[in-house]
Amino acid sequence: MIYASPTSPNPGPAALLDFSFKHFITLSVVKVLYILLLALAGLSWIIVVIGSMIAGFNEGFGAGVLATFMSIIIMTLVVAIQVIVWRVMLELIVVIFRISENTSKLVGGDTSPTGGFPVTPYASVAPTPIPTATPPSVG
Repeated sequence: MIYASPTSPNPGPAALLDFSFKHFITLSVVKVLYILLLALAGLSWIIVVIGSMIAGFNEGFGAGVLATFMSIIIMTLVVAIQVIVWRVMLELIVVIFRISENTSKLVGGDTSPTGGFPVTPYASVAPTPIPTATPPSVG
């Protein structure tokens, strides 16, 4: 039985109406989702920094400068951690779908070289003889 690869380079909008789920759109959506998450992280950084500037400068100049610097430092760390966590989660999703793709290739009998192990599964190699040690003579 030959199985079709569940992933394709560009499944297109018709894959949204594939009720048998033979084609995955996740690999195409992950790229767009990562860009949207980066934009959301940048937008949240800007909103919080500007908001803290406004709130701080309403209390006075010193409070405004302190609030601005603190929000820049803290929000930079928060956004960096968010981006790292989102990236790792999206990479895990991609890994799962790549495993599915590679498994489908194996089940389908795709024997094209992909750089996997073993490169030559049944290579005939003559076994090398193991030298036997002779016990030392006691004399």
